[in-house]
Amino acid sequence: MPSEFPQHIAQNFKGNGILYAGGGEYNWLVLLSIRLLRNSGSVLPVEVFIPNEDEYSIDLCERVFPAFGASCLLMSNYINTTEIEVKGYQLKSIALLLTSFENVLMMDSDNLPLKNPDTLFVNEPFVSKPLVIWPDLWRRSTSPIFYDVAGIQVNETNQVRFSFGDERDHPEGLKTIDDFNAKISYHDIEGTFPEASSETGQILINKKIHAKTIFLSLYYNYWGPNYYYPLFAQGQAGEGDKETLLAAAHKFGLPYYQVQEYIREYGEIYGNGDIEIAAMGQYDPILDYMQTRNPSTFKSEFPYDRTKDNYLMHRFKNSEMLFLHCNQPKLYPWKINGNGFRHVHDGDGKPRRLYSKLLIKELGYDFEARIWEAMKWLVCEQGDLKLQGLVGEAGNWCEKVSDHLSFLKKDKL
Repeated sequence: MPSEFPQHIAQNFKGNGILYAGGGEYNWLVLLSIRLLRNSGSVLPVEVFIPNEDEYSIDLCERVFPAFGASCLLMSNYINTTEIEVKGYQLKSIALLLTSFENVLMMDSDNLPLKNPDTLFVNEPFVSKPLVIWPDLWRRSTSPIFYDVAGIQVNETNQVRFSFGDERDHPEGLKTIDDFNAKISYHDIEGTFPEASSETGQILINKKIHAKTIFLSLYYNYWGPNYYYPLFAQGQAGEGDKETLLAAAHKFGLPYYQVQEYIREYGEIYGNGDIEIAAMGQYDPILDYMQTRNPSTFKSEFPYDRTKDNYLMHRFKNSEMLFLHCNQPKLYPWKINGNGFRHVHDGDGKPRRLYSKLLIKELGYDFEARIWEAMKWLVCEQGDLKLQGLVGEAGNWCEKVSDHLSFLKKDKL
């Protein structure tokens, strides 16, 4: 396993930048996210990873993206894809290998920044722990067999933490040997990597320090579907490539940071308390790191009442949302302009919010309206955008997007 990039390659990695996973119809989502990124005040350069030549748009890559300080990174310029078959679950690792940035914030195309992320690169935790991973909705389910396969020593007699989730299940801790034997999470013992499971809609990494991590994650992803993914998740929710970077960094003992603030779901909330999940909120690791260092001051009190919903529950008192991962549905106006489940009109054809007013309560402002303002600017003012998957001409959606934006501006708390 190489411990670093070859010098003639590593010398080309420079500075901080933002990397998007794009291509094909995802380019519209990237464009929307970049518009919001620039609206946040970010000035960092952007690269858009394009897996295949048929997903490359001359109009976007040579006209539109450069106007936003972004350029396209076409995989076939670096890898002979006619001789090497690349699967979708390997693309993130390959994109990280190919990007020109040394320090990278990689984002999924459907992930939207709420604040300027540029400060992440020059503050803790990234300064001392140059791989930052955010939590998923689920508990960790990594198989003990993985540690044997990876050659990682685990001490099953030594509990080293109450990690994510256990303090909510056992708020007073475990006091007896029976508690320890029956209730302790395997992922709280020495040598394992902690709860919760990982969500990689955003990844913050230093490529030079974590070169081995990226190489090993590519190996894990190559053999992932048949071997490593089942070991990482054992068939539980979210099984896929999302644990590979964390597992690789842990294997090599390289520094990483797991954001502790709970991921949050947003969507329509029904009368029975069920939520129609449309997006996931992830939190600022700078504030997270500050509060984890002084939990007695900043930790929230958990209302130990399972009869109430806890959508507004925060692990810490001063957490701030940084990303909104809008993956259900993805924000194509021409796909969500319908009635019913995960559309912008209800079953009766009346306009509605995708994320409910819960998002306004969380943020103190209407980010959903800001999303549609960005959409309006793109489809109404940027000419004839050449977009794969577009139904009709981009400009034809100007009126529909404008109408929904008008609804959002009137639909206040």
